[in-house]
Amino acid sequence: MRASVFPSDAPVRRWLALAPVLCLAAFGAVACGQSTSGPTPVNSPKKGPPISVAMVTHGQAGDPFWALVQSGAKQAAADFNVTLKYSSPKTTNPQEQARLITQAAAGHPQAMAVTIPDSLALDPVVRQVASSGVPTIVFNVGVDDYKQVGAIGFVGQPETIAGAAAGKQMAGAGVRHALCVIQETHNAALIDRCQGFTRAMAASGGSVTTISVNGNDPGSARRWGRPRWWMALMWCRRCPPGFR
Repeated sequence: MRASVFPSDAPVRRWLALAPVLCLAAFGAVACGQSTSGPTPVNSPKKGPPISVAMVTHGQAGDPFWALVQSGAKQAAADFNVTLKYSSPKTTNPQEQARLITQAAAGHPQAMAVTIPDSLALDPVVRQVASSGVPTIVFNVGVDDYKQVGAIGFVGQPETIAGAAAGKQMAGAGVRHALCVIQETHNAALIDRCQGFTRAMAASGGSVTTISVNGNDPGSARRWGRPRWWMALMWCRRCPPGFR
């Protein structure tokens, strides 16, 4: 189970994938705002040389979420005359992502879009890229980091608020005990989301069990142990249909 706020959030995910590339392409990587609360009218820059953009994410390519992000980025690149180089670790690994960011910067792109799930591992290298003069956008995760590293903007959502919205909705549906699963241990966005979720549930008299599993290994959830899974699911016996 992926921590998520929207019942069906594929359109939202696709927009989040498109937005960094659209922003960098449409405005020449110099005037992107700090918010993407709604679509911004743009003129397709089909004329002139393409803009080179390097996108480095933390998500492994086999993850359905990140496969959609990559697909959206490629479509935006094709639509807006961008030469896109997308890269990510084979498995979620902040140190490997930092290496890929350095490697991408060595190719001298005109702009970069990155995710920052682990500030300790990634802030220094992203700050180095931004300070070298490469316009950089942080997206998906890193809302608390993008200003510190010198990025020109952030595309995404405050995850604590998103988690709280999910908690309020679930509490309103009558749920009193819930389970929040974090599939990437060091991902700040998932941690913040579960914390917001937990606080909102607690404010309504409910409780949340948060567990971490290895998203790189689908079998790790099973190895979490049937007794503990069974206890958590029994806690959630009042969850709405489909929650389990």
